Amino acid sequence: MYPDSKTGLLNATSIDQLKEAVKGVPGYADIINESPDPSKKEDYSVNQKSLDDIMYNEECKRYALAFDQCNQVAVFYAYIKLK
Repeated sequence: MYPDSKTGLLNATSIDQLKEAVKGVPGYADIINESPDPSKKEDYSVNQKSLDDIMYNEECKRYALAFDQCNQVAVFYAYIKLK
């Protein structure tokens, strides 16, 4: 995402601007598109996850993937972040 989307992310004030900023980044574009619009409260349901929940789950998945190749420094970083 860096440096192409940095300016767009910093200046985003709505979910639509955020979607536009991450349009070219496949992993993050999918996450933003599946999250509900916070300005439309009627679209929320009890079982629907917020953007924070989706990002947290994605972060945990990426940290857990660091354990697949145990000869990297990333393993120790992921272990500390997951604790």
